[in-house]
Amino acid sequence: MPLTDELKRWLDAHPELRSSPGKRQRKVGHDYRSRCIYLVTLCVDGRDRMLGELSAPDEYHRIPHVVLSALGKVVLKVWNDIPSHYPAVRVLKLQVMPDHVHGILFFTEPVPYHLGQVINGFKKGCNDAVKASSDGRFRKLWEDSYDDTILTDKWQLKHMTDYLADNPRRLWVRNHNGELFTKMRVTVAGSDAMMMGNAHLLSYEKKLYVQCTNRLSGEELEQRKRNFIAKCEEGYVPVTAGISKVEKAVKNWALENGHEMILVTDDGMGELWKPTGRLFDACGNGKLLIVAMGQPHRYSRTIKREVCLMLNEKALAITEGRFSHSQGGALRDSSHSQGIALREVD
Repeated sequence: MPLTDELKRWLDAHPELRSSPGKRQRKVGHDYRSRCIYLVTLCVDGRDRMLGELSAPDEYHRIPHVVLSALGKVVLKVWNDIPSHYPAVRVLKLQVMPDHVHGILFFTEPVPYHLGQVINGFKKGCNDAVKASSDGRFRKLWEDSYDDTILTDKWQLKHMTDYLADNPRRLWVRNHNGELFTKMRVTVAGSDAMMMGNAHLLSYEKKLYVQCTNRLSGEELEQRKRNFIAKCEEGYVPVTAGISKVEKAVKNWALENGHEMILVTDDGMGELWKPTGRLFDACGNGKLLIVAMGQPHRYSRTIKREVCLMLNEKALAITEGRFSHSQGGALRDSSHSQGIALREVD
């Protein structure tokens, strides 16, 4: 990016902000100096709960919340001071959790420094503040790396702002339903996968394979949807990839009505992965099992036909009991379970 004379002078006055030649961008093709909004996550080194303590609702808070420690208050102050060091960067949000922070930063214009330099400056500010108040037993506060997500529109910004505000409640739910948010390995028709949620749904006898092509008339699609939902109301648990119109409609019906469901996806479960929105609450209520067949995806993308076919194949295999998973330390063969495969219900 060509620099104006003013930006060059400003950069000369701040040599610590110059780029390191070995640094590579996190998203290929994205200019991390451009006007953009980022969601950033930083974890405390060793995931120690040093920044605060999760507290139950009280007379001042209607939902669980984090009571900041002295260190947590330092982190909050240093984050809010970012614009004083980087004038073109606006702080939109920060959620301090006991062992990590989520923050949203807005680069309001093209700048001569990139996101990583801002984060490094924030880390240094935290470390300097801790050193100044320590008794000589200083330890590294943050993990070396951090996670960033590019927010591309107002909907994403609102969604992630709400997500951050809801984080303490979500942690409270996870703490009280730990087994439902534990990642487990599963093998589906010979393919390894990860799953999270109510694993007992795998063994439920009345499973319903929900798959329907979009290549039907509107009237036919509506009939398929009604037939699938009627079977669910009879006590069947839908197993679906939730891709086509009818599949999405059945998925949404299950979420809205608190009905059990097995959702097969190609969005893998990374180290910090957790379901969001209605999927999170369904998981916490024991109404959902998510089976992830692929690798983690940071950004939305168009799903390819071969992936759709693979997910439908795996959903059918789960319905028919062609899977095995570790339960109580032993690999459990569930091929005895029952299910019905109703792709096109007449």
